[in-house]
Amino acid sequence: MDKNSVKTLRDLYENAAKCYGDGIFIKEKSGKEIVEKTFNNFNDDCKKIANYLLTEVGKNLHAAVIGPTSYAYLVSYFGTVSTANPIVPLDAQLPCPDLCELLQRADVTVFFYDSRYAPMLDAIKAACPDITHYICLQQNENSVSTESIIADYKPATELPEVTPETLAAIVYTSGTTGKSKGVMLSHGNLIDNTMCCDGESAPGESTLTVLPIHHIYCFTCDILLSLRYGSSICVNDSMMRIAMNLKLFQPTIILLVPMIAETILKQIKAAAAAKPEIPERAIAQAVFGGRLKGIYSGGAYLAPETLNGYKELGIPISQGYGMTECSPRISSSIFTDESYGDVGTVVRGCEIKIEDGEIVVKSPSVMQGYYK
Repeated sequence: MDKNSVKTLRDLYENAAKCYGDGIFIKEKSGKEIVEKTFNNFNDDCKKIANYLLTEVGKNLHAAVIGPTSYAYLVSYFGTVSTANPIVPLDAQLPCPDLCELLQRADVTVFFYDSRYAPMLDAIKAACPDITHYICLQQNENSVSTESIIADYKPATELPEVTPETLAAIVYTSGTTGKSKGVMLSHGNLIDNTMCCDGESAPGESTLTVLPIHHIYCFTCDILLSLRYGSSICVNDSMMRIAMNLKLFQPTIILLVPMIAETILKQIKAAAAAKPEIPERAIAQAVFGGRLKGIYSGGAYLAPETLNGYKELGIPISQGYGMTECSPRISSSIFTDESYGDVGTVVRGCEIKIEDGEIVVKSPSVMQGYYK
């Protein structure tokens, strides 16, 4: 993909369709079947969502989306930002009162929701009268759904201008050090972070996405990088079924946080102890599906014993460092880096310095500010 031709998220998925066409962008389970969607499918369906929003809602809106990773979630996200309006990805674990507060704070007028949140809708409608349109991410006879929009609308042929400075997303922080803040990320912020490293993936590679999609770490490093490189996203439908889905989808890359990496390592060690006649490395590869090239770890401190445990199994772990306000990558490493155990090098276009014991970052990936 020509990086110089990609300035916005809309450019990204349009170029992915041009470059990778009928290659598989996403695989997800539907009952006992695996449903696949191509880069061409994604391009068309994002523009169908955009057409619906412009036709039924208007040019000015704030849309929120809540639910686990799915094709419907992603077309809702990219369809919204294609209209030059922001999306607000929300934590799927939020209780209803907290959810309503964020919907109010973000001035949301359109709400894309997973069907499991249907019982909350009456409370949300009472608390958030500014929301005029509710769209279910699953087929729903009583509501507009992404599926019905994709069936009933054609791809938009004329879309509003989107520039690198256009606000793309309002991403709320976890609020661990106080009230959650709405991080304003532009199209340019997200594209810069998507393009700030090279050689991370390629067509034919596949990623099992297991982390929460509302986190910018997952969104940038799983979704946006797959669009850039033409690799496939395989959706893990439950944290309880990671082991099953690793064997089913046989990923070449997986993005983890240290806690999950540690849990899987313990399971490998337990399996090896139970079957000492089988080499640990063979067990490890079997656990990960047999095609794994390496693990990307971020989001928290990775203990050296976990890092070394995977190294002994022949599975490299590349670490990075970042934060939501930086889209998120500040530093990163790849599997071929000679150093091991650090968080890599500062990504392209980023400058850092230490002031009063704090890391100060200057980068095109740095947010526009906090919303309100």
